[in-house]
Order: sequence, then structure tokens, then C-alpha cells
Amino acid sequence: MLALLLGHFGAHKFYLGYAAQGAFLLLACLVGGILTQGWAIGLLWLVAAVEAFVYLTRTDEDFAETYVRRKRLWF
Repeated sequence: MLALLLGHFGAHKFYLGYAAQGAFLLLACLVGGILTQGWAIGLLWLVAAVEAFVYLTRTDEDFAETYVRRKRLWF
């Protein structure tokens, strides 16, 4: 749910322990949002929505194996 609600800020990445990816999304949202007059925020929200869909369609065991144990960074 973090990916849907606050994904463009990278909240779901910080929660999973991926600080570098979370910082990238946060900076891209802040700087890109200013430079592109908000278009970057929409694009980042789209990426976060895709990640949310991928996260929500996995079983708990598959999610833990993929994102907690193997540390898959994106999608």
C-alpha cells in the first residue's frame, strides 16, 4: 500500500530497506517535479503503481523470497 500511496516519494523502498533506491525516488520526485513542472512526479507514480501491482499479486512467501532474501531492487 505504501507503493500506491507514497510510492513517488520512495516510501516503499525505504520500508523494504533499500535506502539508495528510496533516496533516488525522493530526489527525482523533488528535483524532477520542480524542473518538469510535475511531469516527473506523474511518471514516478506510474512506476510505483506498477511496483505496487507486482507486490500485491505475489504470495507472502514469494514476496519474502524475492524482495527480502534475494534483495531484488526493482519490480
